[in-house]
Amino acid sequence: MKKNISVLLALLLFAVCALPTLAARESESFGAYEHVFIIGVDGAGGFFKQADTPAFDRIFASGAVNYAARAETVTISAENWGAILCGVSSFTHGIDNGLAASVERSGEVACPTVFSLARKAFPNAELASYVNWEPINHGIIESDIGVLKETRDTDEEVTDAICDYFNGGAKPTLFFVQLDSVDHAGHEYGCESEEYIKQIEIVDGLIGRIYDAISDNGLMENGLFIVTSDHGHTPHGGHGGTSRTESEVTVAAAGGTIVSGGVLDKDTRNRDVAAIALYALGLERPAHMTARIPAELFQNTEGEKRSAGKDIRELIALGLPAIAPVSWSGFTPALYVTALACGLAVLLFAAATAIRAAMKKRGALGLLVFLLVLLSAVTGTYASRLFIIWDNLLLYAVIDAIFLLCVSGVIMCAAYAYRGFAFRGAKRTACTAVLSLFLAAEPYEIVVLAINTLIHHGTRPTYSITLSAFVQMALVAAALLVTMRSLRSKNK
Repeated sequence: MKKNISVLLALLLFAVCALPTLAARESESFGAYEHVFIIGVDGAGGFFKQADTPAFDRIFASGAVNYAARAETVTISAENWGAILCGVSSFTHGIDNGLAASVERSGEVACPTVFSLARKAFPNAELASYVNWEPINHGIIESDIGVLKETRDTDEEVTDAICDYFNGGAKPTLFFVQLDSVDHAGHEYGCESEEYIKQIEIVDGLIGRIYDAISDNGLMENGLFIVTSDHGHTPHGGHGGTSRTESEVTVAAAGGTIVSGGVLDKDTRNRDVAAIALYALGLERPAHMTARIPAELFQNTEGEKRSAGKDIRELIALGLPAIAPVSWSGFTPALYVTALACGLAVLLFAAATAIRAAMKKRGALGLLVFLLVLLSAVTGTYASRLFIIWDNLLLYAVIDAIFLLCVSGVIMCAAYAYRGFAFRGAKRTACTAVLSLFLAAEPYEIVVLAINTLIHHGTRPTYSITLSAFVQMALVAAALLVTMRSLRSKNK
């Protein structure tokens, strides 16, 4: 009897001691899921928070959400969908809209998608991608790894096809969706419009349908459901810059081991979706991947420190944002270094001019040259950045005009400082030359302003674009008038 009691006590003690271990195993997230569902809403940014989204709220009531995660530095679709699916920065994977649309991705690639990694780990797994924007299936997800790819013309048609797919008994290990209508609303109406928010609310209903189709077929019992966006929009409509409304995105996750009410840490990026998906399926990440597991996502899992990666553009964007280009599109590291070298040379020239003028007892003139150089450097560096941050084209036009006037003033003052000591006519000659330079540069600036704005900020001229162009053309007219009066006076 005593022996039986001793055995029972020993078993009870073992059970009590084992409970924490068993609980930890039950909440262990690495490899805890058989299915991962990634729902991407193009152009929605972080605006789920502003919209009435009953389906989203229901799905993630016990999940983890961050409405202010970060998109890639270049807030364009392919750059971000590539980052989300490859787990690296857009600088590293090198995919843009043009490449995604025109070049099929296949074979061994430097930055494989999570689909490719899942295929290698699970040779017989079912993998599927349903999109509205065809370039994702064509030029981002590899074409030779056995992924079921479907494209439909509208979000509603995509959703109908998805529901039919799951109701037909499909059980994908990895499933990706891209819905595109919110991005269209953003381009047409801007992120502060009722139409844009209304479209998010419509898509919320579609997300609810997709989730219910998955859940009703028993796949959420061992499934992880993720919703993310690639980028946001400006108030005027469009994207591509680094303003808050363009670069803040939503990342949300719901599943059995997700922290209930978790608020993913502030370093969360949409590219982290790749790391989250692999972790949930129990797959190790490749060494090149810079996606990470955010804090307050998985239970009993601490947030990871992000690897900066090896691309110099990402290092500059993260470490030196004040002097990094607003967009690295077409801006190579070599060109960046060359621009910095040229800027340093100009500053040294300005300093030498100031010293020479001081030696000739014209210190005020030399100081003016140096200050104009500094002002032109600051305005040239921050004209586009201020425009992106404040989304004010008129402000951009004015600052850009100030930049050109400063450059003109530097040339004029420098010419007078060096030649004006000996030649009285140098001042007038320099002034005429500089005004001619300004006259030639301004039309170019107007064209660049219009093209860049129409490409990145919508497809139709807005009041702000028209007003900005008017300001710059007024400056051209003023420069032309002064130049003609100067030449007329000289001829007399």
